[in-house]
Amino acid sequence: MFRNTFARSRFSSVFAVALLALVGCNDKDTLPPIDDHDHDHVETAGRLVVGQASPATAHVIDLDDGRTLRSLTLDFAASAIYASPDHRYAVLLQRTSDQVQFVDGGLWQEDHGDHLHDYAEDPLLLALKLQGARPTHYEVHDTLAALFHDGNAATAQNAGVAVFSDASLGSAATEATLDLPIAMHGTAEPRGDFLLTTHREAGTESTLPSAVDLYRRNVAGYDFVERIAEPCPGLHGSYSNDDYTLFGCTDGVLVVEQNGETFTASKIANVAGMAAGARIGTVVGHHDLEGFGGFAGNDLYAIDPSAGSMRRIDWAAGAAVTKIAHAMDAEGERFLILDSVGALRVLDPANGWASLGSLPVISSLNEGQAPVITLSHAEDFAFVTDPADRSIAVIDLETLSERERLRFDFAPSAVTWLGIAEEHAAH
Repeated sequence: MFRNTFARSRFSSVFAVALLALVGCNDKDTLPPIDDHDHDHVETAGRLVVGQASPATAHVIDLDDGRTLRSLTLDFAASAIYASPDHRYAVLLQRTSDQVQFVDGGLWQEDHGDHLHDYAEDPLLLALKLQGARPTHYEVHDTLAALFHDGNAATAQNAGVAVFSDASLGSAATEATLDLPIAMHGTAEPRGDFLLTTHREAGTESTLPSAVDLYRRNVAGYDFVERIAEPCPGLHGSYSNDDYTLFGCTDGVLVVEQNGETFTASKIANVAGMAAGARIGTVVGHHDLEGFGGFAGNDLYAIDPSAGSMRRIDWAAGAAVTKIAHAMDAEGERFLILDSVGALRVLDPANGWASLGSLPVISSLNEGQAPVITLSHAEDFAFVTDPADRSIAVIDLETLSERERLRFDFAPSAVTWLGIAEEHAAH
């Protein structure tokens, strides 16, 4: 099924948490424990969780030796796979089936007071399932993740938010949930005890929200605090760093600044020269970066919330290509864009989004099979799915070269990296 020679370089509520029987593995059910906890430190490059659409499966790949540790049968195919905030768990969205499942990757770290203790065990499919209409946008800030369920107006299911952490997933629970009064294609940003999420007026034709609401945590739920006064028509896309949360609007970017328990808002208007009908619809960034990036279609804009400015970046260097996929690396030092001719372009977001080079990665793109990029948080490697080739390209970001090719007997539909992040191990 998998062949690899890569070697390591060194709810009637919207949300019902269903504690269902653990789905059995379809191979390697008798694997012995990988680590018996005799060692405080685990040297590992991490693991990949790779999605297969049919049959619906999540394969857990050990990047140290190329083994397929487990092939886990899912209820439904994953429409997207993300990592939990501390990279122990894979979050498998099954959007059209109104469900989310979770895989414990088996690598994690605990603070034992006088030292950090690493663990390496078998991966497994959690019994925990989140059930709610159309799970779609997933955002992480610090130790919390917010999953926004769009709801479904046709079946009278409203939108809502589930917030969880690695700790809550380990206890088969969410941190808190919020039911919203109407369906919408929205987003949510967790900020400690606060939650910024979207508001849509009843009776509007568009499914996109038009404003942002602030909530405050109350044990397992949230209390409404206020509606942000600055509107955001046609809201789509969001991202948070330590000080700001940005939302894409049809007329520009809504900037919400947090100072302790005080939230203030402003708007950065769309710049002159933006194509007719274009707007920022995707916001990207990193917690160590002051600035953000925003995509208006295929155009990338550098956004400075403190200066209230926005300027276009020619990421394609004048080439007639479009964006297929994008991702930020673990340290915020490199921003990756896969273009429509299969080249991986690397930008430096801290230095004016200047080009750091490009690399051909994919030779052909099949309609309906979109490549996905995931980044290691332990080493400077990127992993790019190549569905047409039934492989994943392993990219060394320091040398900008293809290190290895992981090959499968199926087209990888989604992927995420799990493991012990370097920034945690450094504490």
